[in-house]
Amino acid sequence: MKDESRMFRKKIATFPTHIIPLITIILVVFAKAAPALAQFGYPQITDDLGFEYAKPVEFYWSPRYNRVEGLYLNFGARLRPQKMPSLQFYGDAGAGLWNQSNKQFRFKLGVRKDFFDIERLSVGAEIFRKLDTKDEWIVGETENSLAALFFREDYKDYYGTQGFQFYADHRFQGIHTLRFEAGRRTFDALRRNVDWSVFGGSFDENPTRPDLFVAEGDEINLRFITAFDWRDNPIFPLSGWLFEGL
Repeated sequence: MKDESRMFRKKIATFPTHIIPLITIILVVFAKAAPALAQFGYPQITDDLGFEYAKPVEFYWSPRYNRVEGLYLNFGARLRPQKMPSLQFYGDAGAGLWNQSNKQFRFKLGVRKDFFDIERLSVGAEIFRKLDTKDEWIVGETENSLAALFFREDYKDYYGTQGFQFYADHRFQGIHTLRFEAGRRTFDALRRNVDWSVFGGSFDENPTRPDLFVAEGDEINLRFITAFDWRDNPIFPLSGWLFEGL
């Protein structure tokens, strides 16, 4: 027991206290970041509630920490012209500070038009160069970033995508979704570029070719997506069913 207590005191004594301000800043940035929904395998559109005032100009950021980029920082804006209701332009840009130099920069630019207040129908288009994953359903971005930052546990496998897409997204009965997408994208394999966390450990390698589950190259895609949601809460569900098909 004394040996364990001595080892614990030794670890505390050797903890790099000079990084505490940096960790504090990162935690504050994560806390102020735009929320991310992890349950869905497609980009879910969040409806603006009728009793909330939609600001003409809204700024946001969505930082993250992972084994491919290290710390990723971005900044974005959403514009809603007052003379053109239900229309919005949005975009953000950022960089993964530890990624390969030619793969650090990421961006997204888009436009979206909504029709109908009750049974919402949205049509839009995007161009992008982004970090992507098939594992969004496992854990949210903030939780995964904190696990990677403190305990060197990254629960997602990553790849890069660049391209454009058009979409139509219909929300019916207030909870279910039908979505159609058409676009073209280029896939890019990414390697692990950082192996640091506050309390040590070791990141696994990010899958790359030939292990990568998504092959590098160009793809033209047409996707029809359905999602039927009978859960009691879309963010923190305690019971219910979610069916999603691509």
